[in-house]
Amino acid sequence: MAPMDKIVSLAKRRGFIFPSSEIYGGLNGAWDYGPLGAELKRNIKEAWWKDMILSHDETATMSSALSSFAMVGLDSAILMNPKVWEASGHVGGFHDPMVDCRETKGRYRADQLVIFQLISEGSHLPDAGFKDLLFASPGEAGKTPNA
Repeated sequence: MAPMDKIVSLAKRRGFIFPSSEIYGGLNGAWDYGPLGAELKRNIKEAWWKDMILSHDETATMSSALSSFAMVGLDSAILMNPKVWEASGHVGGFHDPMVDCRETKGRYRADQLVIFQLISEGSHLPDAGFKDLLFASPGEAGKTPNA
């Protein structure tokens, strides 16, 4: 069983999460929180709110800031008009290379796979970063692609 499958199985057994509409076939990527999951989510949200919103005010200005600032809370919908995501830079600003697994039909972020592989081998990231790992053949890390 894959590591993520083990985590999902444990979370379901312990009442943290359940696939949304599971008894009717489910909906890919949609999850419902069980009793423990709802409580954990509330605790995390409350801790984040306390740290990021309530503890920041106009008197807590960093010396390098151009002006003082106060943090305010906002809880908006995730599903929005695509123009909102374009204007915020979420469409043009994020470029996560993806890798498709032919065996499992899963899709993964390439950088996360590289990190997972390095950790499982007890290695570390080369000084040059991800680019060499993604484009170089085994044993050729550090060389530029097509060089």
